[in-house]
Amino acid sequence: FSLFIRPDEPVRVLNGSYIIFDYSDFTIESNFIIYYNVFRDEFFGEARIRQIPDMNYLFDSTELAELEEKLRQYLIPRLKEIRQKALQQT
Repeated sequence: FSLFIRPDEPVRVLNGSYIIFDYSDFTIESNFIIYYNVFRDEFFGEARIRQIPDMNYLFDSTELAELEEKLRQYLIPRLKEIRQKALQQT
């Protein structure tokens, strides 16, 4: 996975959400995104595996420190899980 969208350059999307970062692997058509929603004042994550959404609430956070801790603990395992699922679908 490569960092495609960086936290210092978030991308505004629909419904008051911003993509804070996006780790993508274009060869397996998969990615992991962390969003921030200004209306709900919360962070949340979403994966796409072979372009199909794969939701998980593990990264839902209301504070940046909370999100940082979850990323430290779960980001690498989640990226490995996304890759494994994508490769199983080939």
